[in-house]
Amino acid sequence: MIDFLAQDWLAADWRLPALAAAVVILLPFAAMGLRSRTVRRHNRQFADALHNMNQGLCMFDATTRIVVCNQRYLDMYKLSPDVVRPGCTLRQLIEHRRATGVFTGDPDKYCSDILSKVAAGKTSSWLIEAGDGRVVHALNQPMLDGGWVVTHEDVTERRRVERERDDMAAKESRRTLIEGAIVAFRERIETLLRMVGQSAAAMKATAAHLS
Repeated sequence: MIDFLAQDWLAADWRLPALAAAVVILLPFAAMGLRSRTVRRHNRQFADALHNMNQGLCMFDATTRIVVCNQRYLDMYKLSPDVVRPGCTLRQLIEHRRATGVFTGDPDKYCSDILSKVAAGKTSSWLIEAGDGRVVHALNQPMLDGGWVVTHEDVTERRRVERERDDMAAKESRRTLIEGAIVAFRERIETLLRMVGQSAAAMKATAAHLS
């Protein structure tokens, strides 16, 4: 009985280090798997956030090639994902936008202006008059590595509301000026009539005195 217990204890004593060694060996792989799942989850969350933005977004590297571009940007300009994808250059992107009819400017000047501001580390923004009548606000943010991030937001409706508000303000200003002119004219007429009345009264008084 004692020999059996001793043998069992020795067997357990052998299994324990073996188990510990297995844990030590497998733990890094388990951690890698956990990190891999965490990275995949974070990547999914990032992709979901990127593609659910209201703005179109493109990130370019220092060689002017696209690193990432969201679906909103493609939809905004009716672009093909087969063309506008990682590796596509800024010039290729603009040429593709021109081919779809939503870019009507000079590609050389457009690209040159962007790259000069990025090289200077300057944030820049401008309005794009799309060929289909839409107005898009673009914002470029340079990055430290020489690349940049650009967001494009369709502000057509906002601009329409602003124009209507400006038109209403202009009409109100004109109405105020017209009403002011009418009041001033009325006051001048009333003053003139009083002067005429006073002159007539004075003439009557003079005539009565002479008679």
